[in-house]
Amino acid sequence: MSDLSKNGDGKLEDSAAHFSDQLLSGGITKNIITLALPVLAANIIANAYYIIDMIFVGKLGPEALAAVSMGGTLMSFSWTMLVGLAISTSSFIARYYGAKDEKMVSDVAKHSILIGTVIAMFLALYGLLGSGPSLKLLGAEGEVLRLGISYTRLVFCGSLSLICLFVINSMFRGTGDTRTPMITLGISSIINIILDPLLIFGLGPFPRLGVTGAAIATLIGQGIGAIMNIIILHKGVSRITIRKWIFKPEISLLKSLIKVGIPGSLQTLMQTGSGLVIMKLVTAYGTAAVAAYGIGLRLDLMVMLPGWALGAAVATVLGQNLGAKQPDRAGKAGWHGVRIYLVMLFVLSSGLWFGAKYVITAFNTNPGVISTGVEYIRIVSVGYLFLSVALILTMSMNGAGYTFVPMVIVFAAVIGYRVPLALFASITLEMGTRGLWYAISTSMFIHALLAAIWYNKGKWKLKKIH
Repeated sequence: MSDLSKNGDGKLEDSAAHFSDQLLSGGITKNIITLALPVLAANIIANAYYIIDMIFVGKLGPEALAAVSMGGTLMSFSWTMLVGLAISTSSFIARYYGAKDEKMVSDVAKHSILIGTVIAMFLALYGLLGSGPSLKLLGAEGEVLRLGISYTRLVFCGSLSLICLFVINSMFRGTGDTRTPMITLGISSIINIILDPLLIFGLGPFPRLGVTGAAIATLIGQGIGAIMNIIILHKGVSRITIRKWIFKPEISLLKSLIKVGIPGSLQTLMQTGSGLVIMKLVTAYGTAAVAAYGIGLRLDLMVMLPGWALGAAVATVLGQNLGAKQPDRAGKAGWHGVRIYLVMLFVLSSGLWFGAKYVITAFNTNPGVISTGVEYIRIVSVGYLFLSVALILTMSMNGAGYTFVPMVIVFAAVIGYRVPLALFASITLEMGTRGLWYAISTSMFIHALLAAIWYNKGKWKLKKIH
């Protein structure tokens, strides 16, 4: 870029405000909230699309709904790789952006896309060859299996567009630009929502494609979002520019991105795995318990959405300040995020605790579901308060590229503590579903305690990313 000149250290000095210093000074709380709001909006839009998509598919019948739900379960495991790559990409971009090193910002972006392309090829191959066996393993058969294979193969074969949408958005966030990801993800989701009924039910001139139509709508929406991101990168509309897309890969940078990304992926995988174990245990207590737990999971998502947005914002502020050699300011960012989220969680948890019966009744009026659901809310909502520390500080350390210790912390909290306690309390102590809910709630405290102890040690401030 012509408006940037090199200094004596080989880094780039900003002569036209290409590099923004807004996150390196001023009010940390204001910076976090300003960054978090567009991320929260994008998260809400994406989850609204998922709910609407399931509503449309549900009108095709239980077999179609089951097929798409099972396909979504398989996709959730593929997301673990995307999450890891997004964590490493965002942390590297934030660090080099804070250091005003344009070359490394661009290099990280190109190498991340290369890794994402390889992942997409692997996922497409898995979709073509592994969809059937995987769906059978989940229990699909007959019409559910047939529809599931059709849906899953298409969605997995479009993994490159998903990766370009998801990973490139993480690059933008690393520079402190959270509006561009909100716009591209929002447009992608809106297109998907518009195309869903047209292609699923065959409205107007469109063919009736059923479950296949849902998959095609997803691919088109993601594809348009991905193309927008690539154009933005190429034109330099945001804060990163890639002019030359063909390059010679730097093995050491690839290794660094993968090394940071793998523990990030494993964190998500362990969370997902523990959730599946708890669900398996819940099924032993009947349909009402499963329904109540399903409602609880939706409430968990509602509570965590602002936390994920705040965590992403804190990670960006923290990473850029580390890059600018301001470790003390970086350290303060995590606790500022904790305080903001704690206030939000206190309000949410209090509302859920006192209004538990009304909340569950809004979903289902079955007495068994209401009883078990109220029990879930009353126990788990107390644990929500500890998410302010657990979620924000874990994401903060991830934002520094310090992903191995957070992985160990997640393992200790959910695999080493939550799952064994769930088994012991529900079966050995015969506490039933209450034992499961206590395991979930108290594991949040364990996670928070470990995260706070390690965050305050400050070793993440010394992390060398490349």
